[in-house]
Amino acid sequence: MKLIEPDSKGVGNVRNGKSIKLFIVLFLCTAFIYSFSHFGALAYESMTSTSDEFATGTKIGPIDVSGKTKSDALKLLSAPLQKWRSETKISLQYKEKTIPVDVGKFQIDLENSVATAKDGQQNEVIVTFKSSDLRELLKNASKELEDPKLIIDPILTELISYSTNLSAREYQLSVEKFLPKDFNKNEVLSEATITCDYTPLELGILVERLSPIKIEGYSQVSLLKLIEAQKLATFSPEAASMLATTIYEAILSSNFTIVERQTGVVLPEYASLGMEAKVDLDTHLDLVFVNPNDASYEIQLQRQDNTLTATLNGSKFLFDYKINIAEKQEFKPKTIIQYSPLLPANGTKVQQEGANGFLIKVYREIYDENGAWIRKEAISEDFYPPVPRIELHALTSSKTSESSDGQTDTSQATVDSGQNTTQYTNNKDGTASTQQSTLESDLYGKENETMK
Repeated sequence: MKLIEPDSKGVGNVRNGKSIKLFIVLFLCTAFIYSFSHFGALAYESMTSTSDEFATGTKIGPIDVSGKTKSDALKLLSAPLQKWRSETKISLQYKEKTIPVDVGKFQIDLENSVATAKDGQQNEVIVTFKSSDLRELLKNASKELEDPKLIIDPILTELISYSTNLSAREYQLSVEKFLPKDFNKNEVLSEATITCDYTPLELGILVERLSPIKIEGYSQVSLLKLIEAQKLATFSPEAASMLATTIYEAILSSNFTIVERQTGVVLPEYASLGMEAKVDLDTHLDLVFVNPNDASYEIQLQRQDNTLTATLNGSKFLFDYKINIAEKQEFKPKTIIQYSPLLPANGTKVQQEGANGFLIKVYREIYDENGAWIRKEAISEDFYPPVPRIELHALTSSKTSESSDGQTDTSQATVDSGQNTTQYTNNKDGTASTQQSTLESDLYGKENETMK
């Protein structure tokens, strides 16, 4: 029998394979033991970290809780929460109505806010507000907001954001900003028209260049600035006043605030009592008003022949505004008698027909959407002095009067020259003086004139 000798190369390969397998087993065991000790410690630390401190840069609401435990953080947050509840005022604004929000309706969960806070970053406080409570608030604001199909999620999110950082201050939520664009459609809100026998040429230019007048939310409008912005360097005060009067009458039936408005001494023929608005670039007379609403509006101007119309367009107001002209007082004019040597004996002539004066008060009465009276606002108090009646009488004789010191003065003689009236007066010292008539003297009379 023949013996086969073992191959030395094969024996070597077997030995090498066993060594590799042994090395792999030892490596895996070592890695397992190392990983278990290292990652196990981390896992244990994570599971038992409820009493550990927050990392640097960690904030919950307004409080920096870096290096604080969760129990310490909870105590630190209690003071800002109490301040927020006592000092914060929140309201819902819908058109002209404001509804206060009870801060007690906000459910603020400090425990979960601390428990779920992430290290090294800003964390908001967990807050909830019931949808049913919000719908009740909207219902109280207006019947227009009672629609159950109205999507309120954006409004709810905005409302909750006022509490997530516990920042104590006043908040006002404008509901209109979160409503669909087609929720409130534009319509004609008020209209005013003036008519006169004559309209200046510049009036048509003003209407063409200014219409429509855009009135942004919470903005102030100055008629003079609008005209200047159009680079209309020259325009008659009469044309500007006609435009201002029409605009003023149109916006009175709104909640716009009148900041500046002027009137003349005599009521123009195109204006009604209480409705005049005078504008003059040279004397800086202006019509200025403010839109206190979040919504924008516009004024359309239209001129046809001798008629001017101003129309206020925009979303419908929540309240109804009615103009009440009250406490009208009328003053009869005095009669001034002047003496003229140009008239025949016993002759008389009416130089100026008098006109009654007026004192008028204008109020704005406000009613809610159910027609209930809310309040009355004083808008203006206009006074137009009476225009005196002036009569010319013939100068039949020289009239004298005895002075207290025994001297005799010659009374005034008035000479009518057609356009102007010059007064000649003999003074006690023997000198003569002349005085040209003015508007004030025309209204209230001159010295030595006879009043009826």
